[in-house]
Amino acid sequence: MVKRNTYIYIRTMEVALEDDIISRDEYKILQIIRNHLKISGKMEEEIELKLRSKNVLKITPEEEKKLINSGDKDEDIKLYRKAVMQSLADFTVTQDEFKLLEGLRQVLGITEAEHVEIEKKIRDEIERNYSAPTAEKIYDRLATYLKMVKKHFI
Repeated sequence: MVKRNTYIYIRTMEVALEDDIISRDEYKILQIIRNHLKISGKMEEEIELKLRSKNVLKITPEEEKKLINSGDKDEDIKLYRKAVMQSLADFTVTQDEFKLLEGLRQVLGITEAEHVEIEKKIRDEIERNYSAPTAEKIYDRLATYLKMVKKHFI
């Protein structure tokens, strides 16, 4: 069976490649994920090549559920939070970034309650680290992203 970190990266890259293009914003998020999961550059290239040739990962729903639920929840939340922060770095959450974050959230098994807690921590960090005008821009982008996320939870 495939290792969990590899599985997470494959599933996330599948989302990025849905339109056959990895945008600059998607690439930045993928790099955050790759580095956090300790996926080598060589492994990343192999995964991308296989996915581009439509050689998808075939696992049973039971195996997939086991992979999703077998991780360290604190590490999963840390990874998801890093990815969300990267998407907010340029004050714009694109549709591609949203899809990538949503795919990551699902593959990590992040619940609505966990997402709300992550959102609260991000807001607190923004208040501590940014001036009022910059924080307001980030809040606006975060609010737009959260509206999209809430549609998927409902």
